This record gives sequence, C-alpha cells and structure tokens, in this order.
Amino acid sequence: MKKHWNKILEWGLWLVVCLPLFAACSENDEGPGAEPVREKDCEVSVGIRLDIPVLKDMGDPGESPGDDVADWDKLDLFLVYDWGQVLQYTLTKEELVAANPHSFNAYAGTLKGLYGVAYKTVSGASAVSASNEEAIKNLRTAQLSNITTPEDKKAYMLSLFSGAKLASGDAPMEIKKDERTELHIILSRLITKVDVQWDVEDAYASGVYTKVKMNEIEFFGLDGGLFFPENETQQLPSLGDANDIYKSAYKANSPISERNGRTYFYTFPGVANKFRFIVDYATNETPKGSKTYIATFNDKLGRATWHKVNFTVKGESFTGDGNISLIPSTSTSK
Repeated sequence: MKKHWNKILEWGLWLVVCLPLFAACSENDEGPGAEPVREKDCEVSVGIRLDIPVLKDMGDPGESPGDDVADWDKLDLFLVYDWGQVLQYTLTKEELVAANPHSFNAYAGTLKGLYGVAYKTVSGASAVSASNEEAIKNLRTAQLSNITTPEDKKAYMLSLFSGAKLASGDAPMEIKKDERTELHIILSRLITKVDVQWDVEDAYASGVYTKVKMNEIEFFGLDGGLFFPENETQQLPSLGDANDIYKSAYKANSPISERNGRTYFYTFPGVANKFRFIVDYATNETPKGSKTYIATFNDKLGRATWHKVNFTVKGESFTGDGNISLIPSTSTSK
C-alpha cells in the first residue's frame, strides 16, 4: 500500500510543478526549440525502370533459360531524408503496371537518396524492411538454403533487382510543398550468370585412355547476397575457408553429355567463385580412376554480367579459359 501511495504522490507532484508550465505553453504545444510536427502533405511521383539485361542465352537448341524476364511481385522504395528519417513504400507489380510513375505523399525536405529493391515472394524469402540508410545499404537477400525447391530458387534469383539515386550538388533532391516532385530510379538485375562448356573427347586422341567422361561439375557461391553489393565493407573469406556463407549452388551430373556439353549457373556478385570438376577415366593400368579439378575466377564477379568458361581435357593436360585459375588435378583409383 505504501508503494502505491508513493506512486500517487509522484504523479501529484508532477501535476503541481507542471501546472504553471501548462498555462505558459498552452498557445504553443510544441514548446520553445521543439521540432515542428511533420506531415506527409507533399505529392511525390517516382518513375521506375527495371534494367533487364538478357544474361546471354546459352545458344544451344532448346528452350530459353528465361533470363529475359523480371518476375518480381514486390518493390520497396526508400526515401532517405537529410535529417536521417526513412520513408518506405511497398508496391506490387500490379500497382506499378497500373501507374508508373507511381504517386504517394511524403514529407517536405531534402533527400540524401532514393533506393529501391524488387524481389519475388517465395517460401523462405521474407519481406524487406529498413529504418535507416545504413540498414538499407546492408539489405540482404534471402538465403538460398532456406528456399526449398530448385524452381523457386531460380525464380527468386531472376527476380532480384536493386538501384539507388543519390543527391549531388548538380542534382539535388528537394521535396517542396505546393509542388509535385518527380523522381526517377533505375533498378538493375542483381545476379550474374556463369556459362560453362566442357570437352573431354580429345583425351581419347592420346591413346592412353580407354574411357573418359565428365562425372560432375559442382559450382560454389554465396548462399545469399547484398542487394547493394557495391557497399560491401567486410572482407569476405576466400572460398577455400571453412564457413557457411558459401554453398554448392548446383551440380551438373546428367549422363547425357558425358564427353562434351554445356551448363550454366546463377550466382550472387561480390566474390571470386569456384568450380569443382570430377572426370572419370580408364586406362589399361587403371580400370577405374577419377580426377578432380578446381577452377577459381581470378576476379570478383559483378552484377548483371555473363561469364563464359571453356574447359578441355587432352590426355594428361587440362586447360581452361575465361579469367580463371586451375589447380592441378588430384587422381584417385577405385
């Protein structure tokens, strides 16, 4: 009971002290020096364009891999003001198709930048949100390991787009009252494509091998990426280190193209990806043998790019081109 009475006294003292202040401030509820309450009473229209480069079809007969589509269904815009506040607007694809530029209300003031991301909502990929500019720059995609089906993984990766427009002295971004502010932003495809072609047929010409076939091609890349990889500040560990951020993205182990063939992989930008190749062979001395080759890109892969890699096995030699480095093979006998 005593504790409850003390609480009542505290509130009573507060009321006694503040009564004169209330009388003095009744004509200005905000108080001297207070920030005025902002209202979203300015009309802003944002024109949005998605840059959809075809990541160069494989060129082989058959169906296109679908690189020329942007099958996103959510698009988030972030207006970053110079006082630090962020306004986030989420649009569906249907809303943007119905009205592009798209209009909404915002605060009057100066913008530091306008950011945008687009993506497809699939099981395992959560919605995007950020409340400050640093959080926007560090927005991450879903982890591919959380997306169940290969079809959803491919659809999700092909749906990823992002872009930013930053204010500068030559191009200020000012939202003014009694005016309609028009902004424009371009969102670019996030992922990159690696196209691999191999040929082990020439190994037979050496006369050493009685059988040579490509058993498996395994591609390693990031399990998830940044929507704005150009803002990456941490030094990512190499693919050779033991960690969980790199995953086996795809295995090409179809028996149809054992001697020569072609496959492709999608991956997030920002690292120098690697492959592991397993070639089965047979000679008179080794009826069942295999060789494992490692190939690593010399440079980090950029967004929305296409990389062609060619590998050829000739007898004991293994060559490749496409800005890659090869590690000598390791042989095993079965």
